[in-house]
Amino acid sequence: MLKPTASLQTLAHQGHLLENEFGIFCWNIHKENLKSSFEAMMHQLLHHYPSNLLLFQEIKTSLQHPFNVKGYSFAFSANIQTKKFLYGVMTMGRTSFEKITPLLTLNREAAGIATHKSLLITTHKLPNAKQLLVVNVHAINFVPLTTFIHELHRLKHELGTYKGPMILAGDFNNWNRKRHWHLERFCSELSLQKAEMKDEQHIKKINFQHLDHIFYRGLKLIDATAINTGKFSDHNPIYAKFTLT
Repeated sequence: MLKPTASLQTLAHQGHLLENEFGIFCWNIHKENLKSSFEAMMHQLLHHYPSNLLLFQEIKTSLQHPFNVKGYSFAFSANIQTKKFLYGVMTMGRTSFEKITPLLTLNREAAGIATHKSLLITTHKLPNAKQLLVVNVHAINFVPLTTFIHELHRLKHELGTYKGPMILAGDFNNWNRKRHWHLERFCSELSLQKAEMKDEQHIKKINFQHLDHIFYRGLKLIDATAINTGKFSDHNPIYAKFTLT
């Protein structure tokens, strides 16, 4: 497994603004997105949960045939590259991508073949002349607590100067109380609120801690729910609908 050198993006909605009311769909897909059943499942899910933004973690794709959901633009931040495939986080949108910033964690995970984790920061135009900053996170795992905290501080530094509306979502690997506490402190320092999910029993949990979250600021939350998809991935998707304040 190699540190990635390639980047992927397809931007077909550069003249589109995010709507006043929009949905965001977030899912750690556990590299299962190339299954033949995935397209049909996503079509059904998006029928019930209309989404302007899709945030995936653990996406599997290739340079020759980049993965995409029909009708969406996308940007991708890889953390692993092999001869055939790339793996990482992908943000898709039916909207313009004004700025795209892929990031790798400074540290590598200690388990198995040591790899970085990837994050992706994107900005999207809003109808009120502001921009929404979106952070797609797959937080580092299998490292000491001090390393987890250091990566949060680094991300805070990346986001610290931005004062507008923001969504921070993904798999945060906050699987114990100390990680959870530091994540809450990080969000508090950035004035981010947690989208409380209906049917939260469907969210993946370790040591009584939910791993998948959507945090937000500068927006009004209309609805949020966790979606049971059976055992397609080792995580279930979470969904939130927002309107501009």
